[in-house]
Amino acid sequence: MDDRSIFVLPDTPNSITMKNIVVPTDFSTVSLNAVEYAAKLAKHLAARLHLLHVYHVPLVATDVPVIPNLESVEKESLDRLEKLGNEIQDKHGVVSMIKAEMGFTVDEINEYCDKSKCDLVVLGMRGMSKVAELIVGSTTASYIERGNCPVLVIPADASFKDPKHITFASDLQGLEVHSLDILKTVGLHFKSRINIVNVLKGELLPDYNKSVAGIDLEHYFQSLSHLFFFPEGRDVIEGIDHFMEKHPSDWLAFVHRKHGMFDRLFGKSFSKKMAYHTHIPLLVLPEKEWKINKDEF
Repeated sequence: MDDRSIFVLPDTPNSITMKNIVVPTDFSTVSLNAVEYAAKLAKHLAARLHLLHVYHVPLVATDVPVIPNLESVEKESLDRLEKLGNEIQDKHGVVSMIKAEMGFTVDEINEYCDKSKCDLVVLGMRGMSKVAELIVGSTTASYIERGNCPVLVIPADASFKDPKHITFASDLQGLEVHSLDILKTVGLHFKSRINIVNVLKGELLPDYNKSVAGIDLEHYFQSLSHLFFFPEGRDVIEGIDHFMEKHPSDWLAFVHRKHGMFDRLFGKSFSKKMAYHTHIPLLVLPEKEWKINKDEF
């Protein structure tokens, strides 16, 4: 196996909250755009950038059994990653770590993220223009469903800009605020304005649980500029659409509940559809277990 180390990174200061950004790439146009976006984000945050390529055993259509040369496949993958890493360093001054692994894409991403103590995964996506029509590529969709880390989904035509305005869409139900740590980290760094949006479907006022969640969020985001909004809509997608037409945002964020509101909205799997327009990067935050702080009672 080719165990060469392409780059050596300096230690990251302890003051940096987001230390490691992993970008899986298949070298497609969409994934290379995500690499470009991630490189600029890593430069802003002084984070390590990891370029990961997952390859598969090549299938040979022949009647004669053929044993593929896996070492040559790995070498070719590393060569392409090394070239990409050099281009990123020359262009942005960002040094990358590179890794090529054979296996199932989502499993290998999860394993690499565990080893590298990943804080954020950046993936590209294709899609239509409207929320309900947006179908995500299989790797991105699968990672949202099964991934261990927060993921920033980058549309094919998105270019980097400071996320000064971020819309956080939430159902305000049993929310563990530390699910939002990456959102808060980004917000503090870029001095972002966080718009917290809960769509009301025929409700006159937020109920008790939503009020409690709102108080928790108020404390959690006290160091950031933030406002709460409760737009009305026949469904959540419509409400978010209308809100963002009036309040343009640089990112849209939400906590992905595997068996919660978004599953009910979209059917069996929310990961097959995304929220809002494809030109808006989407920050998907894995849900952490909600725990009641008994000291507060």
